[in-house]
Amino acid sequence: MKDNKKDNKNNLLINSISFILFTILTLYLTVINNKIYLFKLQDLSLFLPTKMFFLDKVSTPGGFLSYLGLFFTQFFYYPWLGGFIFIFFLFVVQFLTAKAFKLHKNYYPLSFIPSLILLLVLSHLGYNIYILYSEGIVFSNLFGIIMVLGAFWIYRSINKSNLRLLFSLIFITILFHLTGFYSLLTVLLFVVFEIIAVKNDYRNSQFIIIILPLIFALGIPFLFSRFLYLTTIFPNVYIAALPAFGITGDLILYLPFVALFAFLILVVFNFLPTAKTQRPNRLFYYIPAFVFLLVIIGVYLFSYDDENFRTELAMEQAIFENEWEEVLDLSRELKGEPTRLIVMSTYLALRKLHIAGDKMFTYKNGNKYFNTRSPILQMEIAGKMFYFQYGKINYCYRWCMEDMINNGMKVENLKYFVKCCLLNGEIPLAKKYNDVLMKTLFHKSWATKYQQLIENPEEIINDSEFSEIIPLLDPVNRLYTDKVDRLEDFLTYSFAFINAGTSQLIELSLQYNLEFKNSERFWLCFAYYVKKFSRIPVHYQEAALLYAYLEGNVDLSRIKFDSEVLNNFTKFVNMMKQYSHFSKEKLEPIFFKNFGGTYWYYYFFFEQVARSR
Repeated sequence: MKDNKKDNKNNLLINSISFILFTILTLYLTVINNKIYLFKLQDLSLFLPTKMFFLDKVSTPGGFLSYLGLFFTQFFYYPWLGGFIFIFFLFVVQFLTAKAFKLHKNYYPLSFIPSLILLLVLSHLGYNIYILYSEGIVFSNLFGIIMVLGAFWIYRSINKSNLRLLFSLIFITILFHLTGFYSLLTVLLFVVFEIIAVKNDYRNSQFIIIILPLIFALGIPFLFSRFLYLTTIFPNVYIAALPAFGITGDLILYLPFVALFAFLILVVFNFLPTAKTQRPNRLFYYIPAFVFLLVIIGVYLFSYDDENFRTELAMEQAIFENEWEEVLDLSRELKGEPTRLIVMSTYLALRKLHIAGDKMFTYKNGNKYFNTRSPILQMEIAGKMFYFQYGKINYCYRWCMEDMINNGMKVENLKYFVKCCLLNGEIPLAKKYNDVLMKTLFHKSWATKYQQLIENPEEIINDSEFSEIIPLLDPVNRLYTDKVDRLEDFLTYSFAFINAGTSQLIELSLQYNLEFKNSERFWLCFAYYVKKFSRIPVHYQEAALLYAYLEGNVDLSRIKFDSEVLNNFTKFVNMMKQYSHFSKEKLEPIFFKNFGGTYWYYYFFFEQVARSR
């Protein structure tokens, strides 16, 4: 009796700790550490409460799960709201796991494992969110598992075998189109249950209960693909509703699903009939807790956590909202080496604030690769944003259209469609896209703002956002394709070799030539800038002094330099002479300490590589 009370007390303690650990981890990987990530997920999807949208989604196998997934994904617009909804359904999965498989209280920690794996499905994607075509992936798979567990609970509660057979046949016939692969997984659990739960009953009826559902599970998808579906080909119909990770080139993303499905099949063995044996060793009761602990540690370790990724997401949102100071704050807060996209976003913010000439080389520079197993292009992550902000309107529109064709409709693309059409003077087309956004739940306010510009296009030139972009527009409205997928290279070359244009374009060309270290092109832009403006920004002064010193045939006597810049340059030259016998590796920390925020340091010590990544 005392042992039973002690066991019950230990179970209560273990189960309470399991509940607390699960809750803490889900909160951390959603509303605490991944708020900006959740917001981006809804921005890369679209849900419309229209009949046509519903019919379009449910026209494909598993489409109903996608429809549900998109509906709930939109609530990530408020990360705390969408995050708590997601967590709620994770607890639904946990509850159904315990009930469907009739888990004893000793096995309570194991009931969290499907929910933990589904949490990993959300948290391990990283940069793959930009290239996935799996609409509503986070919630659609969650609801697929809920359906599997609920159906299995009903099935194993049916006492008569003939009724179970009828239930399984009706289930696969009706539910396959709605839930795709998950209906097949459910039937597989039915079959495994029948195999292991039969007690010395080898009648033909039992054989039929096992074989007939398998025949239906293989035959129904084939018949549907042969006579009903137009876009889903055989044998892909069997994996409908599963994420399309194959297009990412990173098949390891399927591992959580493999682990989840294997767990669901193995846990059915809980119904395996066993004879009464002697009381098991007390350590046996701690095995579920140990497995739970291993899984929770694994989910934490394999969840994607990258400072640059989070910073890029936050910068992208700030840029879209024209919060340029926020972009610079994020750049300053970065602890590690930045990716090129972070550097590009920082430069963009400085240019929008008109302080790039004084500040662009004072911020952290870097070449860090994206933290991905498979290569991903800058273009796929932020191409549309940079093309729009730098006045490459046709490129922005083109990539939005290609992205829509490849990966489905997204809120992000629709917003860029509206903006591009307004700048191109295509007002009716802008209204068409904006009308779609007006039907959304959380983007109506954005659409209402731009509806004012659609109704009053003469106000576009006075808009604070558009007024910064209009001077950068190509008056000929051309569209080239050379190197357009190599984002930074394309922008550098297209602006560095400008021969004429607005003063904004000439200054932008000057800045890109500083990055490009092209002294010949720099002098052309610098000469124009000196005539146009009375004050010369610090970095332009630094570049002029350096190039004149290196080339030795440039007269700078008519240019007014800041005394501090002149004094620093004298110190720089003297230090270069003093340490001329040192290797570049030894010189870098010395010069970074004294001249780390100057163009001189950038010119000699920073090599810009891996620009296409």
